[in-house]
Amino acid sequence: TSAVLTNVQPAHLEFFGNLETVFRTKSELLEALPPGAPAVLCADDENLRRHLPALGSRAWSFGFAADSRVRVLPGPDAVLVFEGAELRLPAGVSGPLDRLNASAAAALGLALGLSPTEVRAGLAAYEPAPLRFAERRHPSGARVVLDAYNANPGSMRAGLEAFLAKGDESSRLAVLGDMKELGRESARLHAELGTWLAGKPLAGVWLVGPEMEPAAEALRAARAPFPVAHAAGPAALEAAIRARLGRGTALYLKAS
Repeated sequence: TSAVLTNVQPAHLEFFGNLETVFRTKSELLEALPPGAPAVLCADDENLRRHLPALGSRAWSFGFAADSRVRVLPGPDAVLVFEGAELRLPAGVSGPLDRLNASAAAALGLALGLSPTEVRAGLAAYEPAPLRFAERRHPSGARVVLDAYNANPGSMRAGLEAFLAKGDESSRLAVLGDMKELGRESARLHAELGTWLAGKPLAGVWLVGPEMEPAAEALRAARAPFPVAHAAGPAALEAAIRARLGRGTALYLKAS
């Protein structure tokens, strides 16, 4: 009865081959909708924007883009704008990724006839699914963010950005495992992740798995200003990670 497409990213390339095929395959969801059904699309994604002209009024675009039908306002406050009205998001919706996801949910709710009040109440009651940005407190006092449901280059970057935007810890650490199902593009995409990581305000990065080796090499080549370690499996790194945990520390875990 409705569809939501959040983004087109290089996920499962081992099976799809390239990004255009990912886009076309996801677009089959729109083709399966009954006539007139609403389609919720991220206006920040250039591929998904390709659908907007043909969809017309059926399209409920969301995101940070200025022409989004449900727009995330820039600035420190978490506010959505819909047809000139402002919808202030609950306190728990703080980081850019939270706001983007909230705008997707809000757009779907509004498309299906919910009031802004009902949308806000639904967002206030949100709890993350298991292994999706689930926060835990380690016995050492460290804050642990477990985001290991799955991983691809886009979600890895988005998750890390969200992690770095939240909390006030002075030491931010990341444990990242292989991004699976990337096929022939795996080495290149892992290396690009490593180069990107080198510029982030982290205090240490541990990489786990054979496919993460190019990321470790790229981090070293970029002269990352923090310790970097790589191992084929997690057991070899466990003691070093435990030694860094404590109050004032946050740890982010993500992998396929």
